[in-house]
Amino acid sequence: MTDYYPIFSYGCYALHSIMQKNGVRQLCSAGSVVLRYGDNVSDFYYIAEGRIRYLLLGAEAEEKVMLILGAGSFFGAVPIIQNVEAAEAEIITEVPTTLYKISQEEFRRLIRISGMFKMEIIKGLAKGFYNLKQQIEYLTFIPCKERIMELLRAGADRTTLIEGCWRPLLHQYTQNDIAKIIGANRSTVTRTINELCREGAIRLLNRKIQVKEKKETNRAGSRGAKKCPRP
Repeated sequence: MTDYYPIFSYGCYALHSIMQKNGVRQLCSAGSVVLRYGDNVSDFYYIAEGRIRYLLLGAEAEEKVMLILGAGSFFGAVPIIQNVEAAEAEIITEVPTTLYKISQEEFRRLIRISGMFKMEIIKGLAKGFYNLKQQIEYLTFIPCKERIMELLRAGADRTTLIEGCWRPLLHQYTQNDIAKIIGANRSTVTRTINELCREGAIRLLNRKIQVKEKKETNRAGSRGAKKCPRP
């Protein structure tokens, strides 16, 4: 089983020049809603910089983070291909993000005339399918504690080391964020974070999570770790 990475990229960087030439640039601040549930899906979007959060609405109106897409990814292709008129998800930017968008008509025209564009779309959709398969396996077989640690380790700043063993996160997730991303409820996340603090795998300073280097974490249990402040 491969590690779970919260930020996923299709790696379709060859689309950049095509979208830059044929599309409209859209600069979005962090927290901008690009699409809302039920919006008319009329455009195809390419993420040149930044990242977006893809939210699904559950049967009881609860939101679930389906995935987080980074630069080199796209969205809007499936609704256009399947002639879906209304958005079935909400798309929100997590950080300042640069998008390029083209209309349905332009998307279909490029599919017809550009072999490179067509292959990048196929490659991206295939990677998206593979990522979905991994997420299903991940939610089915991996315990909650391991899911949280994989999420935090994947988001750790590899360029910064504090006190020789602690790494801050590049993006500080709230406990609600973590619950949505890993598919757990808030109370389970709170309980598990407290447990991870007691074990010395993570710590909280000023309500910000830091992750201990893996080799240090493995030794922490035998020495006993100081209790972290409650989140």
